[in-house]
Amino acid sequence: MLWKKTTVVYIILHRIVLMIMLFLVTFTGIVLGQNNPSYPRTGVMHFGRNAPAEWYANFDLVLVRTMRTSLVQAIKSKNPDVFVFGVLDWNFGGGIEGTNVPSEWRTYDSKGNSMNIYNANDRYTANFTDFCKTSPNHDNKKYNEFLPGYLVAAHDQNFFDGIATDGLWIRPRESEKLWDIDLDRNSVNDYDEHGKDWVREKWRNGVNKVVDEINRINNNRPIIINSGRFHTEREGYNWVDTNGIVLEHTEAVTDFNGFYNLYKDWMSKARQPHLLLFDGLINSKDDFSHMRYLLGITMAGDGYFACAERDLHHYYSLYDEFELDLGFPTGEMLEVYETGSNGQGVWVRFFTKGAVILNTSELPQTISDSQISGVSGYNGPYYRFQGCQAPDFNNGQKFNQVMLDGRRDNKDRIIGDAILLTREPVTAITDVIIDSDDEGTNPGSREAVYTGNWTQENDLTENAWAIAYKAHKDRWAMAYTTAGDGSSTAKFTPNIGLSGKYVVYEWHGKLNGFNQARNAPYEVKYAGGSKSFSIDQSINQGQWNLLGEYQFNQGQSGYVKITNKADGVVVADAIKFVYAEGFKSDNVAPIAPGGVSVTPK
Repeated sequence: MLWKKTTVVYIILHRIVLMIMLFLVTFTGIVLGQNNPSYPRTGVMHFGRNAPAEWYANFDLVLVRTMRTSLVQAIKSKNPDVFVFGVLDWNFGGGIEGTNVPSEWRTYDSKGNSMNIYNANDRYTANFTDFCKTSPNHDNKKYNEFLPGYLVAAHDQNFFDGIATDGLWIRPRESEKLWDIDLDRNSVNDYDEHGKDWVREKWRNGVNKVVDEINRINNNRPIIINSGRFHTEREGYNWVDTNGIVLEHTEAVTDFNGFYNLYKDWMSKARQPHLLLFDGLINSKDDFSHMRYLLGITMAGDGYFACAERDLHHYYSLYDEFELDLGFPTGEMLEVYETGSNGQGVWVRFFTKGAVILNTSELPQTISDSQISGVSGYNGPYYRFQGCQAPDFNNGQKFNQVMLDGRRDNKDRIIGDAILLTREPVTAITDVIIDSDDEGTNPGSREAVYTGNWTQENDLTENAWAIAYKAHKDRWAMAYTTAGDGSSTAKFTPNIGLSGKYVVYEWHGKLNGFNQARNAPYEVKYAGGSKSFSIDQSINQGQWNLLGEYQFNQGQSGYVKITNKADGVVVADAIKFVYAEGFKSDNVAPIAPGGVSVTPK
């Protein structure tokens, strides 16, 4: 009978293992053999001119509009665990012919007019359906036949982690603005001839055909779809075909119950590894409560959080909360108490190294440790982490209670608040970066201030520190000035939220066609003194160069100043202040005239 007992024990152990794996998959997103970042998980979906690899490396999930394998290699050399996907917009041709869509692949209305997209006169909606004509310039294939192979080849899968989209609608949205489309090209409006459901079905079938073929030829490597929303079975979308979606430009979640149920449904059905990007949008990057609210909502599931201020995927911010390691969830997010309908109330989720408390109510709520201690999974006491951007809120003290904001905005949507807590006292401070432009400057501080004769530049630069730049919107990569008497100055002033030692770096890009100064004057003003030295800007371009370690008091009394009293053109690009507690000196020090390195204090 020993074999029977052994078999029974085996079956019990096997079931326990399966239950543990199911728990890990459902609540933590853990998949053996895959990148598995701790919480909070961060991401970015970035368009425009590519930012430096150092910036992308701050995130766990990067969706970037590029085909450059060199960029992917550079990002992963700084963060080997990051997921990197190149994105193209499938709605208007996937970049096959730039922003154009061949006439045979376009969608037409019943009058024979090409359908524009995104309110652009030179961009057209591609036809995903099998009614699409073949293109003689593209292997005589229809759009849904040619696109999969092109995408896999365009984003070299030896470097990228899979395939991702920018735009992908699971219904022909542009046609539904006019309720006129002619897929079968018989000069009759299909909405009148066949009906809305027929049009949507034909479109969905074409989209699914593309996804299925990508999975087939790409061996089911990860795929992320941006249609801006959850896909439901009612819409005819197959959950298991993709690993992730993008919840694009999400500003608020008024019906938290409905959202949370969709989130859990998605997690239970989507293919592993889960790669959902919650693309948060706030009015001001210094609105920390709004950011925390969207981050808290993301942490109800296993998604990745991005936070943008404005300008359609061009400018994203880094926050102190992104530096935290709360470990992994020990269970679902649970309601502490209810304040209204549709999930309005206070919620909590516990992690192996901390907790997140979320207010989904339209009114401020005060929540105490004694209230969450009665919730299943509590493993306190907990602490507020010590931050720099909002030091009064993230004050490093033992958690007793907190007031979480709650309001309705001018669109009658609920904007709540959240707090991330740790099980041990923790200091978490993201780098304080002051850029030549506001968008490249981290929250809590302002961009550099220029006096004298400076020129803002985009077109002549290489390796500038710039998240993105647009001259037509007065956003620039860097500034430069010619040699002079020192009257032209650039002042980089951090808003220091926590006094202490900070390691200071400078970044200067290459300015094509100019002789950059070999003795650009720098001054570091710190608590109790200042230090002046010269930097050779003709070398060490496009990297963070060490200026030293200095004590800075809370506030804005310290700064770095650059002047034009030099032997050539002086570039003023970006300065970085790194809280010294987590400092690792792995950057190259700048070289002064005569070959002498500037050494830290």
